[in-house]
Amino acid sequence: MTHPAIAVWNIRGFNNPDKVFCCKNLIRDHNLDILCLLENRISHHNLSDPWFNMTHTVFDNENSYNNFQLSSSGRIWIKWNSGNITFKHVFSSDQMITGTIVYGTQPPFLLSVIYASNTFEGRSLLWDDIRKVDPGNNLPWVVMGDFNCCRFQNEKIGGTQIAASRLAPFNSLVFDVNLTDVPSSGNFFTWYNQRLDQPIYSKLDRILSNDKWFDVFPSSSYNVLNSLISDHCPLILKTNIERRNNQRFMYKNYWSKNPEFWESLISVFALPSVGNPIISLYDKLHQLKVIIKGKNWNSFNSIKLKCDELSSQQLKIQMMPTHDLISPHQFSLLIADMIYLFLFSLQ
Repeated sequence: MTHPAIAVWNIRGFNNPDKVFCCKNLIRDHNLDILCLLENRISHHNLSDPWFNMTHTVFDNENSYNNFQLSSSGRIWIKWNSGNITFKHVFSSDQMITGTIVYGTQPPFLLSVIYASNTFEGRSLLWDDIRKVDPGNNLPWVVMGDFNCCRFQNEKIGGTQIAASRLAPFNSLVFDVNLTDVPSSGNFFTWYNQRLDQPIYSKLDRILSNDKWFDVFPSSSYNVLNSLISDHCPLILKTNIERRNNQRFMYKNYWSKNPEFWESLISVFALPSVGNPIISLYDKLHQLKVIIKGKNWNSFNSIKLKCDELSSQQLKIQMMPTHDLISPHQFSLLIADMIYLFLFSLQ
C-alpha cells in the first residue's frame, strides 16, 4: 500500500516570496500531497487578508489547518491538496497538530506534526500531549517535525556536548508510545547554525512511526534534502515502490570469475555513504544491480552464445578433410574452452 507524499520543513518565516516559491518547487519536484510548514512567523490576523492567502497558496486545490491562535509565532501550518487528501483535526496545542488523513482508498492514518519548544520545560508539556493522542496499534501513526532536541549524543557535532539527562525525556516518550525512527536517506544532520567559525550540526528534525504504520506501509522512508533557504532541511516522506521485473534478479556464482564484476562492485562501494547506513547499502546494491544488468555477461545467455560459437567451430572442423585438420595444440585449446564453459554452466 502507499501513503501520500508528505513533507515537513522548518521554513523560518513564510512571509518571504522566495520561500513561497521554494515551497511550490518542492511540491512540484516531489509530487507532494501534504506540506507541513513550521516556524512560519505569521500572525493569525494575516489569514483574514485575501491577498495574503492568495500569494501564500502552494497547492492548486489547497486546504489548510494551523495553530496560529495558540501561538504568536505561527508555529505550524499544514497545507494539503484537497483533491487527493481529507484531513480531520483531532488535537492541537502550541507545539503540535494531530489529525486523521484519508488518502483515496488507502487505510486512514494519524498524522502528528511537531514544532517543539526550544526549552527543556516546554518540551515536557509536548511529550505529555503526544502520549494523549497515541492511538496504540489500532491506527497507523506517523509523527514528524522539529523536536528541538536529539535522541543520541552522536546526533550533534560542535558546541556543548548534550548531557545524557537531557536526552532521557524524549527517549522515554519514544519507548512509552512504541515509536520507531523511520529509515532515512540523504543528509544525516537536519540543522546547521550557519557559522563558519564555530559550526554546529544537529539532527533536530525526524520522522517516527508506530508498528501499525510499518505493517501497512512497510516500504516507507524519508529523504533529508539540502537546507536551501532555511537553517533546517526539509524531510520528504514517501512510499518506495520498485518496479518489478518479470524475471527475478539473482546473484550468479560465475560472476566472481569475471574481472569486470569486481571492477563494478569496487566502483560502487568506493563511493561515500550518506545518511542511514542501511538505506545507503540498499542504494549501492541497487546501483550495482543496474550496472550488472547492463553487461553482456550478466546471465547464462553469454555462456550459451559462446558455446554456440564453439559448436559452430567444431562442426566446421568435423567437416574439414583429414589432411586439413587444425594442429593438435589448437584442438586442445578448443576442447579445454568447451569443458571450462560446460563446468561453469553447472554452477
